[in-house]
Amino acid sequence: MSIKVYWLDDDQRIIMQVFDGAWTIEEHLASLNQVREMVASKSHTVHSIADMTKAGRAPARLMLASRAAENQVRPNTGMLFIVNPDRFVGSILRVVRRTLPGLQSHLRIVSSRKQALKMIESAEDGTIYTNA
Repeated sequence: MSIKVYWLDDDQRIIMQVFDGAWTIEEHLASLNQVREMVASKSHTVHSIADMTKAGRAPARLMLASRAAENQVRPNTGMLFIVNPDRFVGSILRVVRRTLPGLQSHLRIVSSRKQALKMIESAEDGTIYTNA
């Protein structure tokens, strides 16, 4: 599988999704289900970081996954960071942020894992990022 999903920290507050090379819409949907199950297993807020730095070209049917992603949002879903998406994925994410209200307040596009982690740390300290 070209998308790995795992807990980034021992407290299980941050889920990491790492895209490596070519990936399919089926792999993406399976990874979203895995993330949903991981978030559902916790009562505290869980943030997600999807690192697309080494991702291959996105599948043409990617827009189909956006509705599935919105359905994955749970009450304890924190911020959802997409790291370094290509232009195609970035364009879809900008449309998704405007059209799917369930994802609007969660989704952030960032340039590095470090930036995502800093924003999570700041949010847990009380700083709110509205549009990063």
